[in-house]
Amino acid sequence: MDSQPVMTADLDLYGVLERLAPLASAYLEIGTKDGASLRTVLTANPDLSRVVCCDTWQRRTRTGKPATHAHIEALLAEMGWTGDREYLDGRSTELVPHLTETFDLILIDGGHSFETARDDLEHCFALATRFMVVDDIHLRPPVWAAVRDFCVTKGSALSSTMLVTFSRNGQAILERRR
Repeated sequence: MDSQPVMTADLDLYGVLERLAPLASAYLEIGTKDGASLRTVLTANPDLSRVVCCDTWQRRTRTGKPATHAHIEALLAEMGWTGDREYLDGRSTELVPHLTETFDLILIDGGHSFETARDDLEHCFALATRFMVVDDIHLRPPVWAAVRDFCVTKGSALSSTMLVTFSRNGQAILERRR
């Protein structure tokens, strides 16, 4: 976990996760949907010990099927991943505050309002030991505003902040000071 990930200008969300996942042992994902981000993380780090997925499961996957635990379990079985997993069913702003464990890598890709993004950042920061990745900062201005405000208020607790706006959606990578 001591090496620094290499970031280049051609990264999208999956490229960011692919580079950060090997540095993690526990992963929290807000906004799992069809599992594409989860697949990326587990492909990059099949030795990940724990995954927690939080979603309302109200949307459809990219193939048009309902997003459910069953499709994520099928994905994990296809990948041969047998690690510890937990599903949080509902809104992250209501469920994540009840978690007490910590995570080396957290993806925030849930609600896109300023309030939801701000609350997700605050709640996840309490659980983060290393990286938080926030998706859609370019695509959704309220998410960018929440990230910007969070960085201003928590700046001294962050060792680095990187904005990856080269993809259509854009990501913020926040690294907690150790």
